[in-house]
Amino acid sequence: MEELEVLIKALKAGFVNYPLDCPEDCYKYKVDCLYYNKAMKRFYIYVSDGVGELFIEDYEKTWSIAE
Repeated sequence: MEELEVLIKALKAGFVNYPLDCPEDCYKYKVDCLYYNKAMKRFYIYVSDGVGELFIEDYEKTWSIAE
């Protein structure tokens, strides 16, 4: 799946699981929006509640799309 498609799928799902690398502290967080940073020339999703930016290279390492 293309990188942008994964981020759009997360946006449509509305929630992500984070952080996957600490299963005992993993929670479901609401995705606020999809951003494009012109300076970095990349897309990412933004999650509130202190999580912040989630980038595609961390998909299935530190975050996943919640079912």
